[in-house]
Amino acid sequence: MKKVDFIISGCRETGDYTIQVAHDGLYTTVHEVIGNKRAGLKESRKWIGEYLVSKYEYPLDKLISHKCIKPGRNENKNPIHKWELNQYL
Repeated sequence: MKKVDFIISGCRETGDYTIQVAHDGLYTTVHEVIGNKRAGLKESRKWIGEYLVSKYEYPLDKLISHKCIKPGRNENKNPIHKWELNQYL
């Protein structure tokens, strides 16, 4: 099974989030959530789950992690979140 790493950049104040995926150590934007102030991060995680299940056939109990970057926040304070696909699918 291929390991895929993600970064979700954005914030609740704008509701805009960008999802990036790592390929050979380089990050590429694969999806954007625009104007979802209420559930943009949740929508981003759901998109990642659907992407992994459809493209790589990941099982729903697979543990996923992503780095959460908020613009303007100190880089050392950007957390890494871990969650199972079945939490969002």
